[in-house]
Amino acid sequence: MSEGSPIVLEGVAASGGLAVGRLALCHGRRALRRVAGTPAEERAALVAAMARAAAQLEALAAGAELLAAEILEFQIALLDDDELTEPILARIAAGTGRALHVLVDLGVGRQRTGCASTAGALAVARRIAGANSLAFGGVQAYAGHLQHVPEMAERARQGAPEDAKIEDVLEASQQMHKKR
Repeated sequence: MSEGSPIVLEGVAASGGLAVGRLALCHGRRALRRVAGTPAEERAALVAAMARAAAQLEALAAGAELLAAEILEFQIALLDDDELTEPILARIAAGTGRALHVLVDLGVGRQRTGCASTAGALAVARRIAGANSLAFGGVQAYAGHLQHVPEMAERARQGAPEDAKIEDVLEASQQMHKKR
């Protein structure tokens, strides 16, 4: 996908900050919007989705190498964590909706994931801000290439360009939101 191609994610937010499941890009067609059900139906739908996601993660973990399997098992544990899920289920039971806060993934280091540029990250942030069920929640960037650097001062020195890129996106996104 080219840098200028926007990715449009649409849906109905079921919680205040938990997104679970696969992401599928559907080119050339729009998914039908699902009409929200009663709080009981929405709770059941979320519980079922979490169970499906846990089953998918378990299947992935079964065939993964040790480190990858441990990461997947941690994700499964998050799905089973009542301290995380109960507040969400309580909001659903109360019938209160809330925009899903979404982080923009900024590619740093080896450019394996995320937006490659500040302009690309801001384009994604603008799309998030324009969606009625999403809210810009900030920037996520993982500089995995620096994790092997044992000295914190050296890690900070090597990570300074990434930090500057993150600051640029945060400052520009704050300016963008002030104009709204």
